[in-house]
Amino acid sequence: MVTRRATIVGLGALAAQLVLPSAEATQAPSYRLGEWTGDGFAPMHAIRDGLWRTPLAAPERRVDVVVIGGGIAGLTVAALLRDRDLIVLERESEPGGVAKSGRWRNVDYALGSAYVVDLSQPFMALYETLGLAPRPVSEPVDRALSGAAGAGDPRDGEWRGAYERLQALLRRLGESPDFPKIPIGEATASALALDKLSLQEFLRREHIDAELFGLLDAYCLSALGAPTAEISAYAGVNFLSEINAPIYAFPGGNAAIARTLAARLSRAGESRIVTSAAVYAIEPAEGGYARVGWFDARHPESPAVSRRAGRWSPRPTFSPAAFCAGSILRRRRK
Repeated sequence: MVTRRATIVGLGALAAQLVLPSAEATQAPSYRLGEWTGDGFAPMHAIRDGLWRTPLAAPERRVDVVVIGGGIAGLTVAALLRDRDLIVLERESEPGGVAKSGRWRNVDYALGSAYVVDLSQPFMALYETLGLAPRPVSEPVDRALSGAAGAGDPRDGEWRGAYERLQALLRRLGESPDFPKIPIGEATASALALDKLSLQEFLRREHIDAELFGLLDAYCLSALGAPTAEISAYAGVNFLSEINAPIYAFPGGNAAIARTLAARLSRAGESRIVTSAAVYAIEPAEGGYARVGWFDARHPESPAVSRRAGRWSPRPTFSPAAFCAGSILRRRRK
């Protein structure tokens, strides 16, 4: 099983040296590549560009809770509150966020979030409640590739000492009561001090060799969206601690968690998950409510364009086959 760790280690090496494809690599493959998958940014660009600066339509539904975003976090919140009148608004065509999977020859494979490392509470309790059993991944394949013909893993050569010092640092922090825990509310004062440093500043202070920063930058960019100089040492140390941790996985990666949560939520009531719903406004409303406006992410045009195209209704409901906007009221607790 090729883990995300293996992939990112390879990417880190590519940051230092450009690898040119060989003649064999440029030949047409014997298989057909599918379409690219991932987030669709057109709805968010439409909001950014001001196409949806429009008054919210009349409320179509009142609910106790609106969960915006149907990734694992949003689905977990909704599943825990499934006895309430709630709705989940997910921008993409299916819930799961980065935890999605595909299937090839009856084998499920991860398209994004692929494995877990933390089986402590409350995570393990959630897996058990969902009837999921994380499986240990035996002998994960970790390779750093420089691109040079016949070159070995630099962590076994010129990077060996630096990488071992990084592992020792993370091991020491992992065994300390001052480890930067998630949730952050359980952190000690010493751990919270890490939040005032960037990860790169912290690693330099701990005398971790700069030759590893290209590798670590790529690894952090893959999951946290920023290099070591731009993320908190608190978040970065917590993230990098998995270098020393066993890896566990579900068939198809973490999409198994998302699918199980979505199924549990759907069994609790119909129409609880609305996909292709891009939220563009949240406004206070009368009676202690908040009003949430959204549009069909498949048609991110402005209301004026949508009206001309025959897809706009000034009082939208869930019943039309095609719609572009909706608004929901969520009661706020006093």
